[in-house]
Amino acid sequence: MALDSMPGASGISNHRGSLATSDSKVMQPVMDELKKRKLVFLDSRTSAKSIAYDTAVKEGVRAFQNKGFLDGTPDKDAIEAKFNEAVKYAIKKKQGRMILICHFRPATVLFLEKLNRGYAGLPVSFVTLPVMDKRDKEAANGEDGK
Repeated sequence: MALDSMPGASGISNHRGSLATSDSKVMQPVMDELKKRKLVFLDSRTSAKSIAYDTAVKEGVRAFQNKGFLDGTPDKDAIEAKFNEAVKYAIKKKQGRMILICHFRPATVLFLEKLNRGYAGLPVSFVTLPVMDKRDKEAANGEDGK
C-alpha cells in the first residue's frame, strides 16, 4: 500500500480524485484503512459532490475540509484579495480554524513570500494539519495545549 512507503505520514488528502470522493464504494475502504492506522483525512473538496468528509466523520476518522482555493486564478492580486477575504471571514465567524489550499504556481509563490515577510502582523496564525489536529484533540479533551 502507498501509505507503507511514507512512514510518519499523519494522514492523506485528495487534491485530485473528484470522481473517487463522490463514490462511497471507493471512499469506504480508504476510511477503513485510515481508521485502522489512526490517520487523518483532508477533503480538498475539489468537487461539490464529495462525500469523503462525511464518510470519514461517520466512520470515526479525524477529518478536515478545505474551505477554499487560494489561487483559483494565477493573478497575484487576486490571490491576495482571496486571502484577505478568508482572514476577514475567519475573524467575523470566529471559526477558530480554516483550511485553504493552493498550488505551486509562480504567482502563488510570490504571494506566499510576501505574506511570509509580513506574517508577524497578521491576526491569524498558520499551522500544519498535524498541529491543527493536535489542537482540536486537546480542545476536545479540555486541555489548553500548553
